[in-house]
Amino acid sequence: MLRFLAAGASVTWRDPMEGGLTALHWCVDCQNTSALELLLQWVGRGGPSDVASPMAASMSASMSGSLSASGMSSMSSSMTSSSDDGVDVADDNGVTPLYFCVLKDQMRAAIMLVRRGARWDKLVAGGATTVKGLAEGMGMTRFVGLFEAMERVREKPDAVLEIEGETV
Repeated sequence: MLRFLAAGASVTWRDPMEGGLTALHWCVDCQNTSALELLLQWVGRGGPSDVASPMAASMSASMSGSLSASGMSSMSSSMTSSSDDGVDVADDNGVTPLYFCVLKDQMRAAIMLVRRGARWDKLVAGGATTVKGLAEGMGMTRFVGLFEAMERVREKPDAVLEIEGETV
């Protein structure tokens, strides 16, 4: 995974064959918080130019050449383009990775996303609800507690909170 990221693959690339899911969505779905943490470190990097490494540029060219040779050159260019939404990138149904965390009951991944700026008050799912609204509607009180705690942090940024053993 790191090799493709260094070569310029986008963390927020939406897979058209999988309903627009991103690697962030897949990490939540597979409960792979180690991979999620790695990907979150790369959100917002546009590719090899942001990595500023000659090796990254070389790998990007190599990857593009390999994909071209296999007839997948269009995939090469689309994998390096991304959404401007960062951690709040939505799939084809308007589901963000944080919304997906609530659906899949993945609190640790939710905390990781919130730490990286995911918004629980953003309208999602075609404008139908917010992530906090979904959690309230599903009776997911621990997620509602996380979002309310984070609202307090917005008001007092130096506050340290602990939610389910995680410092937020």
